[in-house]
Amino acid sequence: MSYTHDGSLEIATPQMNHAGRYTCHVSNLAGDDHITYLLKVQEPPKIISDIPGTIVVVLGLMLEIPCRAVGTSEPTISWEKDGFQ
Repeated sequence: MSYTHDGSLEIATPQMNHAGRYTCHVSNLAGDDHITYLLKVQEPPKIISDIPGTIVVVLGLMLEIPCRAVGTSEPTISWEKDGFQ
């Protein structure tokens, strides 16, 4: 974290541990003021799978291919076949 020439706080590459409350305080001879910001850092979704990339199924038998994902906000899951939904 660093400060810019105008007093702004700069975080070049926000990480999860940067999340929290940040308060800017200003003051002069006439008084003081402050403002608080809540910083939430979101990370991209990540697929969790222990299944290999190639699946073999017997013709006519039911197949279920799981797709589980995690992220700081709940990921939306969609499927496509051969590049088309």
